[in-house]
Amino acid sequence: MKTSSTFSILFWVDFSRVKNNQASLYARITVNGKRAVISLKRKILISGWDVHKNRAKGTSQKSRILNSYLDETYNHLFQCYRDLKTDNKLITAQAVKARFLRVDDAHRSVTDIIAYHNEDMRGKLKWGTQKNYFTTQKYVSKFLLKTYKSSDM
Repeated sequence: MKTSSTFSILFWVDFSRVKNNQASLYARITVNGKRAVISLKRKILISGWDVHKNRAKGTSQKSRILNSYLDETYNHLFQCYRDLKTDNKLITAQAVKARFLRVDDAHRSVTDIIAYHNEDMRGKLKWGTQKNYFTTQKYVSKFLLKTYKSSDM
């Protein structure tokens, strides 16, 4: 069975929150149609943003520094995506965002928690009880696939 996933990174300016003719920069990560937004904590003049190229206009020192920062951010986000792929972790927009913000180790997925419980209880529970937990794990996985169309959360 061939599976494909989509991944994209878009830099954009939120024109709805303009103050003093300046707008905030954001990065949008999209994985399989699901989005996550990261504030880049930078502002740019509205007239200095090229909407079609998603970059700062011009060749001034400020524009070059900002475009260089956007390139570094793009590369870092893409590296986070590749790291998740290499580690055989579930790849979602939120997972890439968490890895980028370095908060991904604190969060565990549902199947990780259930697998940890089953492994921790091995030898502590009778087989009859333990097999019920394995069955529950199977049903939770089926439920996630059917309801959320995802293998994990």
